[in-house]
Amino acid sequence: ADLKAFADQQPARLAKADNLARRHVVFHALAAGWMAAHTGQPALAREMLALTRDDPLLANYPANAAMARIVQAELAIQDGNPKEAIALLTPDDAPERGLYQTRVSLMRAHEAAGHFPEALALAEWLVARRGLAFSESNSQSTWQLVNVLQSNLAIDSAARLAQKTGEATLADTRRKEFEAAWPD
Repeated sequence: ADLKAFADQQPARLAKADNLARRHVVFHALAAGWMAAHTGQPALAREMLALTRDDPLLANYPANAAMARIVQAELAIQDGNPKEAIALLTPDDAPERGLYQTRVSLMRAHEAAGHFPEALALAEWLVARRGLAFSESNSQSTWQLVNVLQSNLAIDSAARLAQKTGEATLADTRRKEFEAAWPD
């Protein structure tokens, strides 16, 4: 209910926003879109994509453009088409491109496609760049909390993926790290 209420506010916020604020409202609408897609509300996610699709500030700000691709990729994963998600996100998996969340979603897509070594490499990338989760510039630090949470969950993902790829030592190491970070 809270997510829907927040999403419902975005058209009015966009209509009132000047260019400086609009850049952030576009990101916030796309963030709501990702949350909707990730929590099984694809219609709401598509509504947020449609709201921002033709906005000139979508293409002008790399974080906004990356977030739009992330929402599209999450919808593809939820629709059972992880290869589409991989195709959307792979170009952003390069130095100085994409967002931290790009790699999270790309990791999820590779895992859903059964590409466990690729997913593990991305999980390890996320674990090794925990500082980026705290410092990445996106939109008024809106996504920082999600990035930090994802950096913690990447440890658990690395443990699970290492197990699937037969890397028992790494799986054990990451499992112990996750348990230390998240004790019962």
